[in-house]
Amino acid sequence: PLDADAELALFDVSGRRVATLHAGAATAGPHVSRWDGRDARGQLAAPGLYLARLVTAQGTRSTRIVRVQ
Repeated sequence: PLDADAELALFDVSGRRVATLHAGAATAGPHVSRWDGRDARGQLAAPGLYLARLVTAQGTRSTRIVRVQ
């Protein structure tokens, strides 16, 4: 609901960071982020379960994402 710094990152089920989709300032309101299935090195991530975590000053939210081939 407020302009704030935000970080949206993806983690594998072992807790390792796979990719950071956004890090920095974000305006108030809804946003859409897309993941192209690549990790931070540009390699295709393996199919499977991943966790998306959004961290802001207002709190942390997580959701599951399934990557299929």
